[in-house]
Amino acid sequence: DANVVEEWARKFGSIEPLSDGGDASFSCDDIGGRIDKQVPGSILPNTDVNEKESDIVTVHIISKFMNIRLTDSDSGSFECVGYAIDLPMHNKTLQFITRERIRHNIGDRGKVNLKALMSHRTHGVDNTGNVGVWDSESTLTHCLLRGVPVDGQGLENVTLPFGLDNVLSLATPFGPQGGDKAGKVLRVVELGAGMAGLAGLALFAASQTGLSRNVSMEVLLTDGHPNCVKNNQVCALLTSSIDADDKGHEDRGNLKTKSNIRSCRLLWKSDQSGAEECAALTNETSKLFDLCLASDCTHFQEFHSSLLATIGRLLRVGGVCVLCQPHRGTSLNRFMRMIQSVNRKEGEEYSPLFDLLLLERHDTKVWNMHKSFLSDNKKHGRQSAQNPNYDPDIHFPLILILKKIREYNEMEDTYLLERHQRERDCILEEEKQPQTS
Repeated sequence: DANVVEEWARKFGSIEPLSDGGDASFSCDDIGGRIDKQVPGSILPNTDVNEKESDIVTVHIISKFMNIRLTDSDSGSFECVGYAIDLPMHNKTLQFITRERIRHNIGDRGKVNLKALMSHRTHGVDNTGNVGVWDSESTLTHCLLRGVPVDGQGLENVTLPFGLDNVLSLATPFGPQGGDKAGKVLRVVELGAGMAGLAGLALFAASQTGLSRNVSMEVLLTDGHPNCVKNNQVCALLTSSIDADDKGHEDRGNLKTKSNIRSCRLLWKSDQSGAEECAALTNETSKLFDLCLASDCTHFQEFHSSLLATIGRLLRVGGVCVLCQPHRGTSLNRFMRMIQSVNRKEGEEYSPLFDLLLLERHDTKVWNMHKSFLSDNKKHGRQSAQNPNYDPDIHFPLILILKKIREYNEMEDTYLLERHQRERDCILEEEKQPQTS
């Protein structure tokens, strides 16, 4: 039913870039030749779909939180997008490039192929990552690079992974020598990266431009949809190309230095096959990941146990996972209750798996935007279908931080997660049944 799909897709908001200009050291026209040379045709996702009029769903997708400055874009059904993030503490502007679906202005109606939206039947994963880049992704990127939590929350003595320096502090030494002067590596995995994993791309770009100092980056962008994987390969090549023509940077290309970025397919599974796929990823680097990133990944509640098992398997003890998403009804709260299912009390056979912290006022800029939108709601109310009311439940991104405090036990933890998922699914199914008198 097209109406059902439209209502389902309406829950997601496409990023509306800020148009405050800004100088960039590249333009999309400049790198046009590089795209032809560096991006093999076999990598580009297939976008030619034979569409019947009845298979097109008109979707009104809106944006509220965009915290990365747009510097340039191309034209066509897909566009080359340049991003810029000012980092005053480092006196630099970080730049990276993506390939994304054309962005529509607020009030415009984008058309989404019904077959693509229902592609979970083919690929085992939803297609929302191919619709556009969502606000939670840009908010996550902003917080990682320059987030400043609102004062008065009792977080003064808590080290949050906000701001580039704090993120880099998660890096671990590599090689035989330790100490502060030893080289370090930050291993980053982004789950459900969609068509453009902005957060992972931005961290890699920081390494490319020397902002990470003695810390090299190993960034892995993952998604369950093959088109997202292919498109992130393109984004990685484009971001690597920014410095390609600069003297002294000839050896900074993708997969040619200590820092590298790549993209691969990863479906979240709580079963043994999921454990084997996660083990295969970590075996490639010989170590678990220091930082795990995820944006808008808790909405589909049937994947909660699989998502949490994947995080537990990939993250090292002491490593941090940062998830960014709105509440979206009961989805976020139920995901947090899923975490509690493996966070057993002290004195039981296994101690808690994660420390967790949910932040609403995670960044001063984002919080002020939120208050401004609420004020506009009171002042103007719902004006029209083309200018929807701001609904914090589906628009305002929250930050959930998980710190892994013990090893993931494949037998015990997986059993608890799957049991919690089954019991919850049964309760939800019973609630759907019509009541009989």
